[in-house]
Amino acid sequence: MKTTNLKLILIIAITSLISINTLEAQNLPKKTSVTVYNENLGVIKETREISLKKGINYVNIQDVAEQIDPTSVFIKLPAKVLEQNYQYDLVNIYKILDKYIDKEINVNLDGQVIKGKLLSASGNKLVLQRAEGGLVMLSDMQKAQIYVPDLPEDLITRPTLVWTIEADKTANQTAELSYQTSGMSWTAEYVAELNDDDSKMDINAWVTIKNNSGATYKDAQLKLIAGEVNRIKDEFVYMPRMAKMSMETQGAYNDGFTEEEFFEYHLYDLDRQTTIKNNEDKQISLFTAKSVPVKKTYTVRPPSINSFSQSNKTEVNVSVEFKNSKENNLGLPFPKGRIRMNKSTGKTLEFIGEDRIEHTPKDENIKVKIGKAFDVVLTSRTVERKQIAEKIEEVEVEYYLRNRKSKEDIEVDFECPVGFYNTWEILALDYKWTQKNANTIIFKVPIKKEQELKFRIKARFISR
Repeated sequence: MKTTNLKLILIIAITSLISINTLEAQNLPKKTSVTVYNENLGVIKETREISLKKGINYVNIQDVAEQIDPTSVFIKLPAKVLEQNYQYDLVNIYKILDKYIDKEINVNLDGQVIKGKLLSASGNKLVLQRAEGGLVMLSDMQKAQIYVPDLPEDLITRPTLVWTIEADKTANQTAELSYQTSGMSWTAEYVAELNDDDSKMDINAWVTIKNNSGATYKDAQLKLIAGEVNRIKDEFVYMPRMAKMSMETQGAYNDGFTEEEFFEYHLYDLDRQTTIKNNEDKQISLFTAKSVPVKKTYTVRPPSINSFSQSNKTEVNVSVEFKNSKENNLGLPFPKGRIRMNKSTGKTLEFIGEDRIEHTPKDENIKVKIGKAFDVVLTSRTVERKQIAEKIEEVEVEYYLRNRKSKEDIEVDFECPVGFYNTWEILALDYKWTQKNANTIIFKVPIKKEQELKFRIKARFISR
């Protein structure tokens, strides 16, 4: 059972609490910078004032992330750091009781104080040996108040870095501390609205920062890194500051972030301080863009021409495409994330689909899959399969395309697999086609509203 579910009170001597608070008040961050990466990584940089005496000092650095990687700690201090220990055995009721096995404690049960030696504390059960003899066994600690005289020395209230420092003089020194922590990530969230004729959209971009690192970063300078950073699996590697290759400020990031190229990635720097609380999802506006030209496209990928299936029905995908260019009111790096697409009915705004995009630089096309076209239908059937020679075969497939829309002429993009493990040749096709890859041809088929049309593809295959 979790300790939060137990209705018990653990009381520790006041002198212990005073000493703990004194430690907590020391060496707190004076300045904090947080850099968050896309995948479960944050880099924390802090400046702290440390009081040192000449000779050997033992300094506790508290308020670090619970998920800190202690091997990544980098210290800049005008003194010699001889040793660092990371202590993370945190206080809870069961750990304290475990330290008091075979020691005297007091238990208040229904107003009666029982003194005795603690023999066992497991789950919600407690066993005491009374000084005057006999055992007291509690099967339910929820109604108990437990008193212990002190906090065990090797238990702490929060994760702590303990430094052994050799100083050559007594003075207050400024220490710069940086480390990596897991439990932090960020994603981009895009919300777009199509206009009436699906030719333009307005788009808002947000970043969502997740902090489950076990620490709160108050009044921090926030930076985000977009890009795939190589990391050794299941291990942390300290990343020194990377060289800045070039910088280009994009005016469209007018919601608080400045964007710049950084090594082979993109860096987003928030122009104000913000507090990132532990166990919090924080959303900050990234940019907005109005009247972005878009194109609605229809794409279908029927079965292979050389398929032995006699008849097939294939759904037609509908997407929205746009070019990420300055001419289209964009021209900004798009961090990977989710795009939600909405459209107004004239009275209400309705959700019509969503997709995920990868990191996309400026001047590249972005394609957002919206869903399946309800009123566009494609069926196909093999009409002839003929053996020409021992290893040569000809196949003819008929396609039957219907546009049941009452108001819209469209064009359907076909991505048609030809066949694998064969040399092939297209003998007949009414539409101009190009070869996408070794086994796929692509072509466009325009079709008017409420129109039905049929066409055939004939291909020759030579077995290897």
